[in-house]
Amino acid sequence: MHPVVSRALSLIEDLFFGRPGTDPRASAGRLAGTLYIGGALVVVSTVWTLPASVDRLDLTLIAGAGLLIGLVVRLLPWEHWPDRAIWSLPIGTLAGMATAARFEPAAVGHYLAFNALVSMFVGLTRRPGAALTVAPLGLGTYLFVAGSAGQRHLAGLVIQTLVAVAIGEILALAIARHSRTGRDMAALLDAAVTLGAATTEREAAAAITSVLRDLLGADAVTLWRSPEGADPIGGPFVLEGESRAVIHLGRDLTDWAADPPEQGIRAAMATGRMIHVGDAASSRFPTVTLDGTPAASVLYLPLRNGPVIAGAVVASWRQRHRRLDAFVHRALELLAPEAGRALSRLRVTTNLARAAETDPVTGLLNRRAFDRALSGLAAGDALAIIDLDHFKAVNDRFGHAEGDVLLARFGEAIAQVVRRGDLAIRYGGEEFAIVLSAAGQHGVELVMSRLQREWRATSPLATFSAGVAVREADEDPAGVFLRADAALYEAKRGGRDRVEHARTLVLPNGAREATDVGR
Repeated sequence: MHPVVSRALSLIEDLFFGRPGTDPRASAGRLAGTLYIGGALVVVSTVWTLPASVDRLDLTLIAGAGLLIGLVVRLLPWEHWPDRAIWSLPIGTLAGMATAARFEPAAVGHYLAFNALVSMFVGLTRRPGAALTVAPLGLGTYLFVAGSAGQRHLAGLVIQTLVAVAIGEILALAIARHSRTGRDMAALLDAAVTLGAATTEREAAAAITSVLRDLLGADAVTLWRSPEGADPIGGPFVLEGESRAVIHLGRDLTDWAADPPEQGIRAAMATGRMIHVGDAASSRFPTVTLDGTPAASVLYLPLRNGPVIAGAVVASWRQRHRRLDAFVHRALELLAPEAGRALSRLRVTTNLARAAETDPVTGLLNRRAFDRALSGLAAGDALAIIDLDHFKAVNDRFGHAEGDVLLARFGEAIAQVVRRGDLAIRYGGEEFAIVLSAAGQHGVELVMSRLQREWRATSPLATFSAGVAVREADEDPAGVFLRADAALYEAKRGGRDRVEHARTLVLPNGAREATDVGR
């Protein structure tokens, strides 16, 4: 566009609506005032075309009143008043137009021009359907006030009203679509920024499902992926994020969590293209349900990172959604590969972080993870420090390879007895640690008793000794480690193959101190 034309359009936009960022109510008032002024100037400039029977002075005075009203309307503080106050402008204009027609019915063409401006104003500032609602009011008011004079122009009034309504509704629909497109574009940009800043797959999944639900207007959106190492097309699928938790913005889809829509996901992944099922009832795919009710329409959207399948999105509607408009379709095509790349990147990052905190021999967490877990100990958490007895003798007699096998088997035994959410760690060498969340004294006793029983049943080459401690409410995490470690040495001195529970001493001043059992 030529710079001069662009500048002219910008000035016109400022004249009618104000600068970008102006309050919508102030913009509507500014537009109404401008239309009043424009309409009044048109009347004044064309008054000479009216027949001699028309009192041109009266009509000019009416136009002057409109001009004055327009100037006042532009200056009123609409932004400080409720949005419904804007309705006074079209209603007042229609009433004024009808009243003026009572005095000068021969100038009906000029009044009808104002009727068109009212529809234009309503279409530019209100939602679709508003112009259709206002039109009968304007027509009825005119006929009521103008009386028999208005009846003579009934056919023209009806035709002009219908045209004005059409103009208003077309403007309202165009602006609504433009506004929605703007909102969707803003949402897509926000989603791109969020995906770029996401540090976990769950954060990325939440961003993806949120923007897609708004973009599609779907009742539910879920994101599925293949488990690590599984075939992305033929293998099982799990919901991204916490185990079996549904990622969507809507009501829980418990039946999906139990039975994912795998056939539709596989079809989308195999073709690499989105599959929109407008009529789910007649689809070849198994029915997707929302709280037990079959969905009317379903969309399967694969998320790819080049040739790699990162996951798939499933969106569903309770009401039939037969087609996607062109903008939404293009937006999905742009968002899907970005989402796929983000999920792939985060999976690689997660795997690297997991590898950095994983012991390669046992598969348990390593010392690095232990240091992080220790600093996060809360009151009531239990810590067990475990040491394989006479492990050096096993290495000397059977070799280091057999020693690694023993370590791996002991790691498996620990992993079997801890709860989900607890931490099993190879602390170093033949030493292990277990962090039991909110286990308390009773909980840690149960776990250690079970570990002893399970390990002894394997007839191992080495027994183990352990020291356990539960963090007190006013205790530093490092103090918990010192007490558990001291208890471990007590277990060693007591003959090994046993679990020793750390104790605390209550000093005269009420402070707590770890029992020094390790010296």
